[in-house]
Amino acid sequence: MTPLYLAAILPLVAFILVWTQLPSIKKKSTASQTKAYQKVHLFDKRIWPFLFLITSLQATILSMQVTTGFFIKDHFHYSLSEAAKVIGFIFMFSGIASITSQLVFVRTLKLSGSRLLIMGTSFILLSFLSLLFHRHISALYVTFTLLGLGIGLVLPGASSSASLSVSATEQGAVAGLITAAQGLGTLSGPLIGTSLYPIHSLYPYLATSGLFLIASIIIWIKVGQRHVDDNKGVSLN
Repeated sequence: MTPLYLAAILPLVAFILVWTQLPSIKKKSTASQTKAYQKVHLFDKRIWPFLFLITSLQATILSMQVTTGFFIKDHFHYSLSEAAKVIGFIFMFSGIASITSQLVFVRTLKLSGSRLLIMGTSFILLSFLSLLFHRHISALYVTFTLLGLGIGLVLPGASSSASLSVSATEQGAVAGLITAAQGLGTLSGPLIGTSLYPIHSLYPYLATSGLFLIASIIIWIKVGQRHVDDNKGVSLN
């Protein structure tokens, strides 16, 4: 129960830090600063590919999280304590890779949203290919490391690209839709994993990889069209 107790304490610590350390913000209700915020439709052609990508990625993450423990125990016949250690290290490597990719590619190199999306989706699709060697435990470490690298690029890339695709008065609505897309993926991921795993242990991974591949192709087309439009704008100027 110790991990559960710690998981309950951490949000409390975060709440105390937010409450005590963040400065208060007073609203200025002057007429000149008031903006008429606009709603954005879920299937707006400017943003729905990014929302679909975020949903598919979140579904992939959650599906893999809820089934990986069963997968490791069933395929490698570890004891409960051994399986717990392996799972812990696998997700630790994934987390380190995600943080590293954000620090290097997002914050240091400051790559554009389009490049983050191309690189991130490629890393994640490579992680699915490494599952072809799932009979070796080292392949799972590679899978989750590549997945972490991709997560660290795709989430900021998709979020920033969606926000920059709309006007300033629509960005609040887009931020809400991004959160909703993550929630939809969080809801559907465990359902995909737990419903397909009893049929075959590889089915959850095949289903989510297929879903993410479709989302990636849509994003590649979207990025390609944007690149063409930008080049047209430069040539016209």
